[in-house]
Amino acid sequence: MRSRSLWKMLTLAFSFVLLFAFLMVWITVQQRIRIEFSHLVDRGDREFARSLAMALANRNRDELEFAPFSPDHHMHPMMGQGGMGDREPPMPPRQRIVIVDREGRIIFHTLPDITEDIREALRKREGVSILVGNDKIGEVFVGSMLGTQLLPYQKRFLGGVARALLLSALFSAFVAIAAVIFITYRIIRPIGELQQAAQKIGEGDLSVRLPSSAGRAAEFDQLVVQFNQMAANLRRSEERQRQLIADVSHELRTPVALLKSRMEMVSDGVYHLDDRQLNALLSDVDRLSSLIEELRAISSMERLFDRLSLKKSDPVALCLRAKDRFQPAARERSVQIVFDSSLREGTTIMIDAVKIDRALDNLISNALRFSPPDSTITMGLVKGDGGYEFSIRDEGPGIAEEERKRVFERFYRGTGSEENPGGRGLGLAIVKSAVELHGGRVGLYPSEAGAHFYFFLPV
Repeated sequence: MRSRSLWKMLTLAFSFVLLFAFLMVWITVQQRIRIEFSHLVDRGDREFARSLAMALANRNRDELEFAPFSPDHHMHPMMGQGGMGDREPPMPPRQRIVIVDREGRIIFHTLPDITEDIREALRKREGVSILVGNDKIGEVFVGSMLGTQLLPYQKRFLGGVARALLLSALFSAFVAIAAVIFITYRIIRPIGELQQAAQKIGEGDLSVRLPSSAGRAAEFDQLVVQFNQMAANLRRSEERQRQLIADVSHELRTPVALLKSRMEMVSDGVYHLDDRQLNALLSDVDRLSSLIEELRAISSMERLFDRLSLKKSDPVALCLRAKDRFQPAARERSVQIVFDSSLREGTTIMIDAVKIDRALDNLISNALRFSPPDSTITMGLVKGDGGYEFSIRDEGPGIAEEERKRVFERFYRGTGSEENPGGRGLGLAIVKSAVELHGGRVGLYPSEAGAHFYFFLPV
């Protein structure tokens, strides 16, 4: 089944509702105008009938019967000889008038024909009475008092009003539908832009971003922000995967080549397969295993941003446990590890304690590797604005200014690494990944002696 455009569906739906509403309004207003016009005509007819009845009463004030009408009075009563003179009421154009005596007999009318409907109206005796004193000598019926039939000019008036209403309704409906089309387009356009952007991402273009706009609704702005964040995360994830593949290929190439070369020499008889060669081969395999394990660790920490296991943890206790774990190794190197903080145990924050433990371990291990004998590694913890700052400071050779921006890159090893082998350049990268998973930041303070690392965790 072919899907329909949301813009077309909304436009048609709103247009139908508007047309239906305008039609109902037009019918209601037209009916109301007809009712009010009928009431107005009825009031006018009765006013004219009362004026005519008073004129007839004055004409016959000395008589209790009507004077006979001559035939020329048929279309214009009481004109000429014996007429009402100055007291004659104005005659509406083509007005229908019927005058009956006290017995109900028609003695005057301006109608072309006396129909059964008119006779029925006359029998109801709802006309205006002609009174001479207290005696009723007849009744006057005018216009609507003879039935609901309207005069031609009245029909033309109502027809003109109906046409004007219809044209106004059609014009208003046209303007309203045009406004609906415009407003619906403005509402749907961001969805179309989002659809196109999603399609490009599906095709592999992760650089696409949606621009922000001041004219959009707040919900769409939030959706745009979330979409751009998703696209940025996807692109970073893809870049990390590519970088990881490149780094793994680069780092594995050398130890694998050395291992292959040593085995080929043993196979060709250059080296004898004695205990010395076996130990050398095992050492190469151990280095490969260590490298693969660190690669696996950093890959698992960079997979997705929803893999945190947040629990209430004591940051002071985390630092003290990390210090205790490295005390034996520090004693062997004659290095002292101290924890300097005004905070006490009992404070809790929501963090992933396992990942922060790993970050502290890597920083302490890095500091211990570069610390000379009889030196001190100082661990710090302070509460700042909006979070907690952990720091590790050693008294080693420090880090050159040109290397500070690269120390957290994967597989990067500084100039002092040759003197302190054993690292693969992944420890600080793992620290950076763990901290950024928490929405924090990691950095390196300037220091005249040694290296001073820190990371900040927001709460």
